[in-house]
Amino acid sequence: MQEFFGLEVTGKVDTNTVEVMKKSRCGVTDVSRYGHFEGKPKWKQSVLTYRITDYTPQMSRSEVDATISKAFKLYSDVIPLDFKQINSGTADIMILFKAGHHGDFYPFDGPGQVLAHANSPGPEQGGDTHFDDDEKWTLSPQGINLLLVAAHEFGHALGLDHSKDRTALMYPNYQYVNTNGYKLPQDDRLGVQALYGVRASTPKPEPKPKPVPSVAPEPCKRDLVFDAATSIGGELFFFKNGYYWKKGYYSGLSRHKVNSMWPSIDSVDAAYELRNKGINFLFKGQQYWAVKGSTTLSGYPKPITDFGFPPYVKKIDAAVHVASTSQTLFFIDSNYWSYDESTGKMDRAFFKSIRRNIPGIGSRVDAAFENAGYLYFSDGARQTEYKITTYTSQMSRSDVDATIAKAFKLYSDVIPLDFKQIYSGTADIMILFKARYHGDFNAFDGPGHVLAHAYPPGPEWGGDAHFDEDEQWTLSKKGINLLLVAAHEFGHSLGLHHSNDRTALMYPEYQYVNTNDYKLPQDDRLGVQALYGVRTSKSVPKPEPTPSPRPDFNACSRNLVFDAATKIKGELYFFKRGYYWKKGYNSGISSLLKINSLWPTIDSVDAAYEFEDKDIAYLFKGEKYWAVRGSKVLPGYPKPISKLGFPSYVKEIDAAVYVASIGRTLFFVGNKYWSFNVRAARMDRGFPKIIQRNIPNIGSNVDAAFENDGYLYFTSGAQQKEYDFSSKHVTRVLMNNEWMKCYPSKVKPKK
Repeated sequence: MQEFFGLEVTGKVDTNTVEVMKKSRCGVTDVSRYGHFEGKPKWKQSVLTYRITDYTPQMSRSEVDATISKAFKLYSDVIPLDFKQINSGTADIMILFKAGHHGDFYPFDGPGQVLAHANSPGPEQGGDTHFDDDEKWTLSPQGINLLLVAAHEFGHALGLDHSKDRTALMYPNYQYVNTNGYKLPQDDRLGVQALYGVRASTPKPEPKPKPVPSVAPEPCKRDLVFDAATSIGGELFFFKNGYYWKKGYYSGLSRHKVNSMWPSIDSVDAAYELRNKGINFLFKGQQYWAVKGSTTLSGYPKPITDFGFPPYVKKIDAAVHVASTSQTLFFIDSNYWSYDESTGKMDRAFFKSIRRNIPGIGSRVDAAFENAGYLYFSDGARQTEYKITTYTSQMSRSDVDATIAKAFKLYSDVIPLDFKQIYSGTADIMILFKARYHGDFNAFDGPGHVLAHAYPPGPEWGGDAHFDEDEQWTLSKKGINLLLVAAHEFGHSLGLHHSNDRTALMYPEYQYVNTNDYKLPQDDRLGVQALYGVRTSKSVPKPEPTPSPRPDFNACSRNLVFDAATKIKGELYFFKRGYYWKKGYNSGISSLLKINSLWPTIDSVDAAYEFEDKDIAYLFKGEKYWAVRGSKVLPGYPKPISKLGFPSYVKEIDAAVYVASIGRTLFFVGNKYWSFNVRAARMDRGFPKIIQRNIPNIGSNVDAAFENDGYLYFTSGAQQKEYDFSSKHVTRVLMNNEWMKCYPSKVKPKK
């Protein structure tokens, strides 16, 4: 840092260094004069979309929109890349204003210092840009000028790193300059043009709007998302890409073009019905129409500002009329408005957060309608993904996978909802087995009493299901039957509450019943069908077995989870589902390689550690382990892990690491760990012990562990702790993907 800012390099936090550290700055690490991120990541497409999901209350939305657009234009003026704002869906660059913790493991620090941060180009969070809403955002020299900070962060989003040139926009410390007629400084222009090339001098045309697809949408696709839905004259209309499906009680389903019914309307964003007047309102962008059947009433379209919407509202996502209150609810992003049809005015104190005020329906709504007295809120498609992030040590992974799939199938047999297990990234329903405190402020209480818990449908933790690893999980009537508890918890994940029917699965107290050919009891079936509808009676094809994931893991995903990690002959190996990455000190990170291409008898690795004194690494899979020297498997292997002194109930080791200073290998299983004396070749007495109590601050379980440069690294989920074993304290918190040299980070792994 001292070298970067031209200070005397003392290696100490002296007065001059402190002064620089106090200055307002960007949250991305410092590198050099115009620079690019490692590997020079950049966008491949010529038009990038961006979306502002959360605005700052310190400026009007129109001011924020205009400023963000102006910041992007600084780049589109000099490179052949155009930027287009969208108001729904997932954009290439997602933008938000939030304070403190905001969901990406890099919380803001309050007013001053870190003002914003952005990720380099890439999938998932790549390019996403976050602004600290604790700052005073302005368009002037007072406070923090949004244009200058936004333009700086978008430089990162396009692939630029920090520059040592004090006149550059990409200089890391904030410095106000007059923004009238502001152009991209030379250092930044040369840097971004080195990535994307030079914009031709001819004036660039505005990006053409995407045409309405000429191919009619398919109603049976599992990823079907409606643009809008409403009832008209007793029939349901579902709108999608300029078409609609009409569903009558007797007439079945038919598809038509929107303008074949209403010639002046080509597509519909939102719609609702005032049944007592026989009128429907259809919305598109900032206009709306009133229709009676196929007739558009005179005087339309009208602007949506007639309802009382502010001018920054460009599009309504969904609308539904609630006859019992005479209110119409309008949904826009994560908020909603309430309009009183009897007075013709918006209710006071609106807009409000959907998630906080209409619990259980999620954080946004794509389409909404009323039918038979119920309101229906649509958000995305109807296939639900789930992921098991942490398994119980008391059953094999294959048993857990099969049982969880069977529990979900109890529901998919009776409702039109399918479930798919995924092995990386963030699923709709995240599942784990952990004891005591496990990260969600609802700590478990040890064996007995609370067995598990799950959250109702919604964003973030919505739907997630957690099982107490202190319980004795089984597939029989002994201990706690996992199928029955999992099926109960997934009922909560789907929106069911407890039932007072003692024969119901959703009865709150655990009671064993024979699970052979078990079906969902009637009370539970009726409850979940009231929410999701009834699965058609035609035979449901058996789901095809999920193929082993192909070697397309995203090493740069912030959700990257390792199966195991170890050092072998001075190089780090990171294992994941039958593959590994190899990282050398000078050679960088390798491409994804198959484990059995190096060790033909080993197809995957659960845990690994190196005994450097003998130049041997030990690899564990299930109840077996191998000793390898380089690419050679030593004779006599595999051996059972019981040879090391593990009891028979240990079916799999989560992680292992050799601690040279004490001559012990630590083995992690669930929320406990064993200590193995390598010289004496036996387990130490008094083990297993609780991880959280005896190795403080690394968490309650470990997915992978390894040693590097004198530090131990313990990973749990996508995060890892750098640990100084001698002082027994955590020195840094990292993300797994920081070893992959993908995104900017405040910290860099040691060699």
